[in-house]
Amino acid sequence: MSGEPVTANNAPAKTTAETTTTTAAATVTKTTTEATMATKSSTSSKKSTKDLTNLVTMVVTLFLLGTIGHLYGETAHFSLGHITGFHAFLRFLNIDAHGDAAMCGCWPHNMVVTLAILNGVRSNRTAGHWAGDIVKAIFATFGGLIVNDILNAKAVGDFAFWNFLPVTVLCWYFVNHDIPMTKINVWTTVTENMIMDYVPLGRIMNLCTLAFNCSLLFAVAAQHPMGTFWHVPMAAKGMAFCIAVHCSSDFFGPDGFKFSFDKCSVSANRAVLVYFWIASHGLSTVFASLMGKESNGLERLTVDGAGHLFGASTTQFCWAMIVLAELFQDFDFVQESTHVYLPHTFVQNT
Repeated sequence: MSGEPVTANNAPAKTTAETTTTTAAATVTKTTTEATMATKSSTSSKKSTKDLTNLVTMVVTLFLLGTIGHLYGETAHFSLGHITGFHAFLRFLNIDAHGDAAMCGCWPHNMVVTLAILNGVRSNRTAGHWAGDIVKAIFATFGGLIVNDILNAKAVGDFAFWNFLPVTVLCWYFVNHDIPMTKINVWTTVTENMIMDYVPLGRIMNLCTLAFNCSLLFAVAAQHPMGTFWHVPMAAKGMAFCIAVHCSSDFFGPDGFKFSFDKCSVSANRAVLVYFWIASHGLSTVFASLMGKESNGLERLTVDGAGHLFGASTTQFCWAMIVLAELFQDFDFVQESTHVYLPHTFVQNT
């Protein structure tokens, strides 16, 4: 036998140097792991702080815009008497609250519609011909209105978007050109300054676009009541109309119609859920005919109960959920639930 020391398992024993090296390596690994976890924790903490700051800024800005009485046809310049609930607190995003009130006597649309048009114009600027930019802005902003009129077989001359065309052209010029005989671009002057570094104008404009599109979605959903099939609301026609109108930008544009559904988009998911909720009156008509009744009783929970906290109707409840999802969209728990817990995700993965 050789003189090499052996262990109880007849394996070569580690020398002192090898043991020291192994211990040092383990210490380094542990230290590196702890440092990585500390870095991730610090990054997560900073992100959470930033997300919370953005949320507070958004909510405060929307609340202050809701206090400007002139925007809602009120005589008082500033008012707080309207605050009676969730929708009143954020009434700036409620198109119904604006009604027919315009920003001034010479401007035909309210602030939400105006910002939605400006958002469509600024988001579709290209190096091409100016007419092409205007056409793209029209399809991006009013594609849902156009599709809805097509589905309802309206004459082209009666399409609703014509009422918005003059303002769209003016907004396009306002965003892309200087004041005649000057070098002042009003849009750049308003949006690119130190004050606007603290005002989330881009997100507010996106919310205005969403409010404009959802107001049309709610109207279309209300126009298509459900029948029944196997005691379940038959939602095919209404759901098809809602998806077509709310997802018009996915398949309808200056080049015509292009149908390609590789996945369920956020807009499509929203259209399905909104229509089914509104048309079934908060799920209260599901299986109701099987029980020989008009309602299964769920409206006491979904509409009159928990739903009533966010409005007196199914439409108001849906809008409240959409707004909350947009306000909290940067938070990790919302991003995770968007990929994991939404109903359409379960259907797609089965």
